[in-house]
Amino acid sequence: MRIKLPFYIFFIAFITVVADAHSQQFQRLYGGVSQEISLVALPSPTGGIYFLGATTSAGSGNADPTLMKLDDDGQVIWARTIGGVYYDVAGAMTIASDGGLVCAGSSSSFNGNTLNDLYFFKVDSTGDMVWSKTFSAGDLDIASALLRTADNGYAITGFTRIGGLKKVLLIRTDANGDTLYTGIYGGVGDDQGVEFLETADGGFVIIGKTFTQTLGESDILMMRTDANGNLVWSKSFGGSLWDEAAGITMLADGNYFISGSTISFGQGDFDILLMKTDTSGNILWGKTYGMEETDASYTALENDDGTIVISGYTNCMGFGQTLRMSDPNYYLDGDRGDDSTNVLLMKINAVGDTLWTRTYGDESKDEALHFVKMPDGGYLIPGQTNSLNFSNDSLQMYLIRTDSMGYSGCHEQDAHPIIDMTNFITQTLVIAQSSGFTVNAVTSISLAWNVIAEDACIFSSVNEIADNAFDVYPNPASGNINIVNRNSGIEKIEMYNLLGESIFSKILSSPSLETSIDVSGYVPGIYFITISSASSTATKKIIIQKN
Repeated sequence: MRIKLPFYIFFIAFITVVADAHSQQFQRLYGGVSQEISLVALPSPTGGIYFLGATTSAGSGNADPTLMKLDDDGQVIWARTIGGVYYDVAGAMTIASDGGLVCAGSSSSFNGNTLNDLYFFKVDSTGDMVWSKTFSAGDLDIASALLRTADNGYAITGFTRIGGLKKVLLIRTDANGDTLYTGIYGGVGDDQGVEFLETADGGFVIIGKTFTQTLGESDILMMRTDANGNLVWSKSFGGSLWDEAAGITMLADGNYFISGSTISFGQGDFDILLMKTDTSGNILWGKTYGMEETDASYTALENDDGTIVISGYTNCMGFGQTLRMSDPNYYLDGDRGDDSTNVLLMKINAVGDTLWTRTYGDESKDEALHFVKMPDGGYLIPGQTNSLNFSNDSLQMYLIRTDSMGYSGCHEQDAHPIIDMTNFITQTLVIAQSSGFTVNAVTSISLAWNVIAEDACIFSSVNEIADNAFDVYPNPASGNINIVNRNSGIEKIEMYNLLGESIFSKILSSPSLETSIDVSGYVPGIYFITISSASSTATKKIIIQKN
């Protein structure tokens, strides 16, 4: 890997934060010469981190799941590839009661390289194979989520495709992976399970997306089963366009919190969707968070104080978006497309007001779906990037560890999403239930992989100044905005609209540590202020609101 030289240094700045003495922060890259992604990271009960991804750079086949044990600083203790001779991936992982790792995904290595079977396997705490199995009901069987149940067995949800239609699947096993029951649930359109949780009575609440009885293109699916997999109720929530759910957690008050994305409501192409329901699936409140393009959320977790943290990615906030707004010619470069996604982590209070929003990444594609809270109170976010490596065509595994405020130490910015309300229509969903999977024991190969962890913070295409030396407040604002630089005198201020057009420019006759501008005459919305001094330049996002 090589360090990228500074390029658009006059437009962008990242927040550099001194590490909290009580927690560890880092950003690291893992991978080889080809493509890698990562989806799950979990704290190990014995210390360190378990890390699940997929690679095409090593292993037995075209693609293999890769499992790693890392130390608390993200350095590799051991790494393995798991799979067969063709295409195998795993996107869900849990820790077994004996300290082993159980994963689920899909495989084509054990069915003659035809369509995918659901792939389910266990390794011990050092990555050696314990058992592996495939499940097949239709011509495509995919696991999207896995959890360890209260009795130390396992449950899987996802979808199977039968007769051309996708149907929600639920598989329940004992601790050895032996099947206790299976369920297949579907209507007249495609239905997919994406995430789920176990209820106190041993049943499950599954969320995802449905194309059965849709009000728009896709609706949110929510369904409840009993402890034997029998369907208790099923509902959909929809608007006029596309809506889907990706994460669910049970709150301390016993209600459910759902995260996902929507086009039906909000500001942009997709907006982050957060909603709270009661235990019968009745909506208590729903809000969207985002801007003019794509924002999506996945995992949501509640803290002990009732606040909630949400992970996802954004095409509207963070470094990539700021670069585009600051330089209207950015995408005229043939090597770039409109894929400037950044990883997102957001904290809200119990009624959905944002407390802080952080974005992570560089100028191209940085994405993450899930995260987990660490024992020190910080957060661990696995994902993938082609911004911070040697080639824009090579995805690498990306692991971010933050403190409790979401700071990791590099490649990060604050963000300010616009919040709107939702008005979903709830329908009772007509779902039929069946069962029946063919289960096969298969022989998976576990190979050692000599993968190296690299420090993502040394890969920089921007001027990494101390951005926290600049303050712009209040934000949002309706009158005067105050601008402060605690390090050196401000020499020039320029403001851009969302099209990247300069709409205000001011050169100070003598540099000053503090100045202000009146924004009361501008249309409410999102703008960017570029602040220049003799030693550095930073760009800040501001929101102008009505008086």
